[in-house]
Amino acid sequence: MIKNIIFDWSGTLLNESEIGYEATMYVFDKCNTPRISFEEYKDEFVQPFMKFFNKFIPWLTIEEETKYFNDYRRFKKPELHANVKSTLEKLKNKGIKLAILSVNTDEILNIQVDYTGIRDFFLAVRSCEEDKLEALPPLLKELGFLPDETIFVGDTDHDVEAAKHAGTTSLALSWGTRSIKAIKASNPDFLSDNILTLLDIID
Repeated sequence: MIKNIIFDWSGTLLNESEIGYEATMYVFDKCNTPRISFEEYKDEFVQPFMKFFNKFIPWLTIEEETKYFNDYRRFKKPELHANVKSTLEKLKNKGIKLAILSVNTDEILNIQVDYTGIRDFFLAVRSCEEDKLEALPPLLKELGFLPDETIFVGDTDHDVEAAKHAGTTSLALSWGTRSIKAIKASNPDFLSDNILTLLDIID
């Protein structure tokens, strides 16, 4: 029985894939590196995200990437994906415990969660360095969530891998950062283009 749900943030709840792409291209520009197309970005993007950046910009440090990336994003205000707020309301009303685990910096994550007005739905809003495989198990322990009672919801194959590593159920949403081909290859427990799927899963 599912009692808990942990969400990735960017691309999963927040409709930020195109802004994420443009921020990435801004990093490429700052490093005098040729841009790639949005389709190539979705095919090539991997997490931990520095593996992606260093494939194209080997000398880039995480400190430089974070500065450039956040300089572009800081004043952007992307919207939530369709049906996110209403789904969170229904889940909370059903007694499901909710949390967020994101690789965004604390600054950007908290700005975005606050302006979207959904912070009160969550027991915890957590930023991690860049690898959810390492960050998800300690968060489960901190919150007292049993893995077999928890779903981790993300938009990338790395999110699915993190869920498997932690022993949780995985739901991959296809409306985010990664190509559908890459997501399918990770074999999520559930794959959907709509967050409303969660309501069916927990019933």
